[in-house]
Formats: sequence, C-alpha cells, structure tokens
Amino acid sequence: MRERRFVKLRNALCWIFAIVAIAACNGQRRAAEFDRLQKQRQELASRLKTAEEEQRFLAFIKDIYAADKRYLLLDTRSAKGSIKAGNRVLREFPLLLGECRKPEVVPPDNADAYVLPKGRVQLIAKQEKPVWYKPDWLYEQELTQTPPLNAQERLIAGPMGAYALFFGGGFVIHGRPADGAPRMVADHACIVLEDDDLRVVFKMLETGSFAYIR
Repeated sequence: MRERRFVKLRNALCWIFAIVAIAACNGQRRAAEFDRLQKQRQELASRLKTAEEEQRFLAFIKDIYAADKRYLLLDTRSAKGSIKAGNRVLREFPLLLGECRKPEVVPPDNADAYVLPKGRVQLIAKQEKPVWYKPDWLYEQELTQTPPLNAQERLIAGPMGAYALFFGGGFVIHGRPADGAPRMVADHACIVLEDDDLRVVFKMLETGSFAYIR
C-alpha cells in the first residue's frame, strides 16, 4: 500500500518536474523570440532613419542645384568636408572634430549646445579676427569673480583663430588658437579647420550660403 502511494507520489513529482521543465523551455523560447523581434525592430528603425536622412539630403541637393550657389558639405563620419558648386568640387579638406575643448563640467542648461546639428544649416555671419566672449558659467566654474556683461575683459582675441563662420543653431566653424592665445573652452557646437582651409572657406562662402552636416 505504502509502495503504491510512493510510486504514485513519485510519478506525480515526475509529471510536475516535466511540466516545469516544459514551461521553462517555452519561457526561454518566448524570451529568445522576443529578443529576436526587438533586434529586428531596432534594425528596421535604423534603416528607416537612414532612409529619411538620405531623403532630406537629396531634397537639399535638389534645392541647392536649383539655386546654383556654392555650398558646404561636412561629413562627420569620414571627417571630411568640401566646398561644391552643383556637382563640382571646388575644395576638399579634413575636419578637425576633436579640437573643440569642452568644459570639465557642462552646464545642465547648455548641454545641447555642444551637439552638432544634422542636416542643412545657414551661414548667418562671418567674422575676421573673431573674439571669444567668456560666459558667466565659466567664471563660476573657475571660482573667479564674474565681471559685468559689457566688461572688456570678457572679450578674448585669438582662441578662434583668424576666421569664424557662424551658422544657425549656434554652430560655428573656426580655426585653431592663434600663437600665444589662450585655448578657448567651447560654449557652442563647432568644427575646427586648418588655417589654409579655413581661409578658403571663409572667402568662398557668402553670408546666406548653406552647409549640410551628415
């Protein structure tokens, strides 16, 4: 009698273990399927984003060809830039992407200012021998007294090189610091060019021209 009960109990436990094992196996399969679908969704989203970016770029090229003006292409993936007119390349040059010195502590309300914009941006101003305006937050980080907003000591010559081109969205193209000039702590998104390349870009692009950043 006891043996029968033992056998029944053992068989019942075997069934329970089998059910648990099957459930665990099904759970693993479901988890694996979920992971596969997640990866597939991410790949599709990435491909869609790439297609949308390419569509925006083609729309830019169509518009710029119709305007028949010089424009700037900046490819941050290859760190290469070029000035073009239609499909003619007028000048190619390297992009010095790591030259902009960010502060050790980025102000929370200024974090987005360091992100390079993507797509088309318009040249709104050009400046020869540009000066850098030292912002309040940098004085605060240096634990030094903050001067009045119109104080002459805020204007520092040389850190942006010989030329600067200011685009919409706070994006700036400029050069390396002049000899003996202090190195600027950037308060904007920027791309640095070699002196000779910067001089050519400065002279060839008119205010109102467009650049496209990829």
